[in-house]
Amino acid sequence: MEVSYENSFFISESVNKWAHYFNRFIPNGIDGIISRGSSGCSIATAILTVSTNPELRHFYFRKDGEDSHGGSHTAYLYKREGEDKKVVIVDDFIQTGSTLDHLLRHAEESKMIVVAIIVGRHNGNETATEYRGIKLIQVEREIRNEQSWDRITVASMLKDCKLPEDEQLFILED
Repeated sequence: MEVSYENSFFISESVNKWAHYFNRFIPNGIDGIISRGSSGCSIATAILTVSTNPELRHFYFRKDGEDSHGGSHTAYLYKREGEDKKVVIVDDFIQTGSTLDHLLRHAEESKMIVVAIIVGRHNGNETATEYRGIKLIQVEREIRNEQSWDRITVASMLKDCKLPEDEQLFILED
């Protein structure tokens, strides 16, 4: 059985639940969250709203070719303000690792210290506990282990979020 939950990162009630789940795994003493892309940004922003750390910052690194108001000033700002900051990377899932590699490169250039990587899940390697020598936390797996939940239970719990009809979670049969 396989569960698809990616649409749930864009529904208010569900985003709030995922934010609380992700937030539980953010280590003490973290200065910031770094992300890339709309899913990572959605998760990071939601975490900020539920965090009890009023100083927690979000550092967003753009995808190649992405342009917005910040321009190159944003990269300069991160290099200046990110130095020696302890951060975690957040994203919805790992598929190829290219997003994480991009974020790790930018974190290193900005002299940030990546303490952990927190993702919803690692597609293809559910048992992975590290990525390139950095602690990897797979939220879906950790919740399932803590509560003896399986993927179906996690999906059922999120279905209770009353998602709009066209964005319901669905279960893919093998």
